[in-house]
Amino acid sequence: VERIKSTHKTKTNSDRHIGKVGKVIVTIDPAANTGLVEVDGSRWSAKSADSSIIEKDTSVVVDSIEGVKLIVTAR
Repeated sequence: VERIKSTHKTKTNSDRHIGKVGKVIVTIDPAANTGLVEVDGSRWSAKSADSSIIEKDTSVVVDSIEGVKLIVTAR
C-alpha cells in the first residue's frame, strides 16, 4: 500500500511572530540560561540564533520558534 505524505504544515498562532521585531527585556545569555523578549505585547523566553549574548533593550528579529522559545537575531 502506497501512502501519500502530507507536506502541508499547519500554522500555529505563534508563527505570526516569525519575522517580527521585538525588544530584549532580560539579557539573553546562553551560559546563564536567561533571556526574555517582548514581541507585539507578548513576552517570550528567547535564545539567540548564534548562541551569543544579547543585551537588554536590544532590538531583535524573530527567526524561528523552538517549543516555547523564540530564536532571535540582534538587529
